[in-house]
Amino acid sequence: MTSNNNVLARFIIYTLSVFGFTASLPIIIEYGDIVIFSENGIIEWIQFILVMLTASTLLLSAKKSVYGSRELLYILSLVALFAAIRELDKTLDKSFPILGWSLPAFLCAVAAGLIYWKNQDAVIVQMNTFMDTRAFSLLWCGFIVAVPFAQLVGHGAFLKLLMGDDYISNYKRVIEELSELLGYLLIFIGSVETLLQQKEKDRSNVVKEMA
Repeated sequence: MTSNNNVLARFIIYTLSVFGFTASLPIIIEYGDIVIFSENGIIEWIQFILVMLTASTLLLSAKKSVYGSRELLYILSLVALFAAIRELDKTLDKSFPILGWSLPAFLCAVAAGLIYWKNQDAVIVQMNTFMDTRAFSLLWCGFIVAVPFAQLVGHGAFLKLLMGDDYISNYKRVIEELSELLGYLLIFIGSVETLLQQKEKDRSNVVKEMA
C-alpha cells in the first residue's frame, strides 16, 4: 500500500508540474514575446535540458541496474542523447561546418547498435518486461507527443489549410515547440519512473535472495 501511495503522490506532483508550466505560459510570453520560441530561444534550451536530464537519468538507471535491464537502459540513454544532439543541430552545424550534428548523432546510433548487436537476446527479454511498466507507458506517450504529433500538427501546410487567411507562420513554430516541450517533459518523467522502478525491482530481488 505504501508503494502505491508513493506512486500516487509522484503522479500528483507530475500533473501539478504540467499544469503549473502551462498556466505560466501567458506570463512567459508577455515578458519574452514570440522570440522565446525561436531557434536557440528559451523554449528550445528547456527542451535540450529536459532531454539531457532524461539521458543522464537513464544512464544512472543503467549503472545502478543489478537485475536485468542494464543493456536496454544504455540503449535508451543513447537514444535520448541522440535527441539532445538533434535539438542543437544548428549550433553544432556552425561549430563543425563539415559534419555538424551528424557526427555525434551517428556515434550515438552506432553505440546503441553495437550494444543491441552484442546483447540481442538480453535486450529482447528486457524490452518484453519493460513494456509492462508505467515507465514505458510514459516514455511512449512522450515520444508520440514529441515526434509524430508535434511534427504533423505543427506542419505549415496543415495549419494553412486549417486557418486559411488567418494563418501566421509563427503559429507553426509555437505549436510545434510547445508540443515537443510537453513530449520531452513526459519522457523525462518516464525516465524518473524508470530509475525508481529499477530501484524497487533491485530491492525486491535482494529481499527474495535473503529469504
